[in-house]
Amino acid sequence: MTFAATTVQGPHIDWAALSPLIALTAGACLVLLAGLARSSLVRTQVVPAMTLLALAVTAGLVIWQWDANVAIVSRALIIDNLTLTLTMVFVVGGIAAVFLAWRSLAAREAGEGEFFSLLLMSILGMVVLVAADDLVVLFIGFELLSIPLYVLCATHMRREHSLESGLKYLIIGSVGSATLLYGLALIYGATGHTRFD
Repeated sequence: MTFAATTVQGPHIDWAALSPLIALTAGACLVLLAGLARSSLVRTQVVPAMTLLALAVTAGLVIWQWDANVAIVSRALIIDNLTLTLTMVFVVGGIAAVFLAWRSLAAREAGEGEFFSLLLMSILGMVVLVAADDLVVLFIGFELLSIPLYVLCATHMRREHSLESGLKYLIIGSVGSATLLYGLALIYGATGHTRFD
């Protein structure tokens, strides 16, 4: 008895169009790992510089992908000029946030690697949110945006208002996420699809 070898093929992934998202993810992982170094110089100078480098690489990849206008990952993400323009806005905002947080007490208390890695992951969530063409991806982008911000709100540990704001944001965000997920489930139940179109 012989068995025919069957291969299961996943969806085609356009890695070039996905490259800005990959750069942000890889940058967040590398920044987090660099933040584990014992050297104060690495944590206070190299980690923010690596964050700026990750954002610069992302900006370069966005410019490289300009006018791509493709749907990737089984049409779950749309990489078009609107997505790329908003990605550049998020990258510029991230660069400004890095410069503002470079010598801040909150970044030192939270740990430089963790702080800047959470910042990059939140920017990644923003990009996924604007590129989403599916309700599930929309929810993932929304959560990837908001969960790091819950932690970033509470990073200034010595201030009572910082911890309070982080807890309030967590509670309100959890209620908002649950309401959004319930609404998305109702849309899926009514239409049988999660795609925007």
